[in-house]
Amino acid sequence: MIVLTPFLGWRNTSIFFVTVTSLYLLEQMWPLVGLALFVGFSLTLGMGHGALDVVLLLAQFKPRSRGMLVALTYLMVTLVAGWLLSYSFIWAFVFLLVMSVWHFGEAYAQSLLLRLAVGGSSIMAPYLVRQATLGDLMREIVGRDISVLLDVWSGLAWAWVGLVGLVLIKTAVSRFGRASHDARTDQTPNAALVEIGVMLCLSFVLSPLLLFALYFGLFHCTTHVVRVWRATLRHQGLSKAMLVRSWSGSMMVTGILLAALWHLLPNANMSAIHLNPHVVHWLVVALGALTLPHLLLVSFSDKWLGRLG
Repeated sequence: MIVLTPFLGWRNTSIFFVTVTSLYLLEQMWPLVGLALFVGFSLTLGMGHGALDVVLLLAQFKPRSRGMLVALTYLMVTLVAGWLLSYSFIWAFVFLLVMSVWHFGEAYAQSLLLRLAVGGSSIMAPYLVRQATLGDLMREIVGRDISVLLDVWSGLAWAWVGLVGLVLIKTAVSRFGRASHDARTDQTPNAALVEIGVMLCLSFVLSPLLLFALYFGLFHCTTHVVRVWRATLRHQGLSKAMLVRSWSGSMMVTGILLAALWHLLPNANMSAIHLNPHVVHWLVVALGALTLPHLLLVSFSDKWLGRLG
């Protein structure tokens, strides 16, 4: 609590801890709350923040014919990615893991080390803390041997530990190796280490699925929505009516693609006691297919969004 206070303030820190405690108690009473929030956030905030890509397209690619060409390419990348990922849940999941590490660390794009360390915190920390739980969960979803997936995830998780170690060493050297240092340089590693530390601590309290649902839905998606909104106000030139129509159209197209994917995915040889494996398979493939072009576009839009330049 003391570590978070300089960043959040006493009031926000207290709210944070009350919220975490409430979520912990809720999960004890309703173990599937993590799955419910994961599905709910993915279909609402997840789709919503992805649909905002139309704003990035309209703002940066002119004339309109060029924007339409880029939008068509975006759609084709989504379709091809979904088609390829639908063949294997395991490799679709691995692909989504790797993309998530890169994408979730986008706020630290100025440093590759910090980007990978922070980006991996919401995925790798829960795995290291709850390996047995995650193994049982994945077996329940997939219904077959998943040793390859767990081996890959384990390797990525320990590589992440090495990256965090490098961040700690680099930060310590920066602190004690120089008499004076730039304030901005100091604050960035501090914020990164606090974010990593919070995710690690929460991994001991909340289930991996609930923790990821909260991180993805309430933190990543809402942060992106706010960032796009502020950038839109800053740049102007886009009418609100056009943005609403474009966003609504993007949501509709995404919904149609998700519905088509639901019917196309194979659901044979997949059984579960508590979880619906077809739902999880569908979400993993859908998130992977939608994340790839979204990740590429957001990285391209760094300057427009105000993270660079």
